[in-house]
Amino acid sequence: MPGNKNRIIYLIGGLFLLILWFRPATPSTDDKPLLWGHLEPGPYTIGFETLELVDHSRTFLHKYDCEGMPRMIECGRPMQISIWYPALRTASKAGVVFAEYIFPMPEDDDFFNLLADLQNREIYSRLFGRLTNSYALIQDLMNVSMAAIREAPPVDSVFPLVIYFPDLNGTLTENVVLFEYLASHGFVVAVSPSLGTYLLNAEKSSIDLETAVRDGEFIKAVMHDRPYVDKKKTGVIGHSSGIAAALLATMRGSDLDAVVSLAGHGFDSTDLELLRSSIFYNPSRMRIPHLLIAAGDAFDSAIVEPYRYSERYVAGMAGLTDDDLNAYGLLSKLIPDSTGNLPGNGNPRFEMVCRGILDFLGAYLNNDEKRLAARAAGAGDDSLSLTLSPLPATAAPPLEEQFVATFRQDGLEEARRIYDDFRESYPDTAFFRASCLNDLQLQYLRAGQTEMAVEIGEINRDAYPDSAEVLFILALSYVYNREIESALEGFDKLLELLPGDSSLSPVRKTELENYVRRYMEALKN
Repeated sequence: MPGNKNRIIYLIGGLFLLILWFRPATPSTDDKPLLWGHLEPGPYTIGFETLELVDHSRTFLHKYDCEGMPRMIECGRPMQISIWYPALRTASKAGVVFAEYIFPMPEDDDFFNLLADLQNREIYSRLFGRLTNSYALIQDLMNVSMAAIREAPPVDSVFPLVIYFPDLNGTLTENVVLFEYLASHGFVVAVSPSLGTYLLNAEKSSIDLETAVRDGEFIKAVMHDRPYVDKKKTGVIGHSSGIAAALLATMRGSDLDAVVSLAGHGFDSTDLELLRSSIFYNPSRMRIPHLLIAAGDAFDSAIVEPYRYSERYVAGMAGLTDDDLNAYGLLSKLIPDSTGNLPGNGNPRFEMVCRGILDFLGAYLNNDEKRLAARAAGAGDDSLSLTLSPLPATAAPPLEEQFVATFRQDGLEEARRIYDDFRESYPDTAFFRASCLNDLQLQYLRAGQTEMAVEIGEINRDAYPDSAEVLFILALSYVYNREIESALEGFDKLLELLPGDSSLSPVRKTELENYVRRYMEALKN
């Protein structure tokens, strides 16, 4: 609606109006953009598009106003997803300028007010101070040509997906050069701006951390329906506070393949505590390769050390700063010196960070390990080379859902082999909960597969020999499999262990004792 667009121009003053009317000519796709510096473009033209969607499983605005009257608005969580992808070269589409990343023009008019607020937040909290509080330099930045072409036709193929979790209250402009760079080398990159759970700005809180993870999961679900996305290859990148959301996404989902942590000083002890306090925090579930690139003293070993089942790389480069991990450090190249000349383009350290991320994602999402191996070996000039120091992964036991699936898909013999191999190496450790195999055992009992139920129960008893619940379900399996002597022996053992089983409440102990005595009496008669 024209009225909505006019309101946006009013909200941000004359700035966006100038952008619309003084937009430069379409840039040539053969020229590298100013902000790319010496980054080498890949073989693909870069496409850029946005999707405006509403996540109806979550609310952002309240259905009723302060007087209890219903609002005539959409209450679901608004999600604008910005996407960079390998595209076909075209002369009929215009290349984007930086302004179109600050304010990605939506197809859905309902998104205009939100995007205007996000634009103002980005300009005044992230960009204005970096450009010496100069409206003229802000205008120059808005007119800088970028590498992507809006809505260019995608290449007729599929490419790995990379989901980006921005820093607290960050937007897509935070690392837009990295996104373009990855897309030119055959990756699809998707990002949504950081947004609070119910308000514009997010805070360092457990609820906003959960919201950020859910945003990433929503993006993944949407992107898997895009025709150019390889659904079997997905990586995530977290920047500063976004690291916590990226790591949690890898622990609560098992379909990710690689994670990159860009640890600026925005990631602090509060983020670490929020990460550890999440109900989904479980380092043993982190099984995918992890690259950590940290600025100076922002390095915290707690970002990598707990994840012993993950193949980890810690990247180092002399003099790395926060501004080497994002595109903001490039803005100084737009500030003229005392003679009026620009200081040149690019940031060598930022460019090396981009190349290191490309090598890492290429190795684990595209199975191209040659460049990663060379980087881990320390090839290149030490002052301008991002060296990766590998931390090998400890051999990981299967996850319990993998173990359960083995019984159903590969059979008892394979499940027994996996269990025996693990117990030989770790005799005092169980890699599944007792309740997990109890439930599986009962499923087979109810299906009439009593022999399978007995075999599962005996594995569970071996892992949890002092559990009364485990012995009870196993003894029941013996009963239904007509192994009466084994059942009676199991019930006797259960009564012996029952008083000392601290995992059971007094009520449950009484219930089990009554059940067992009734079963034993019936079996003996």
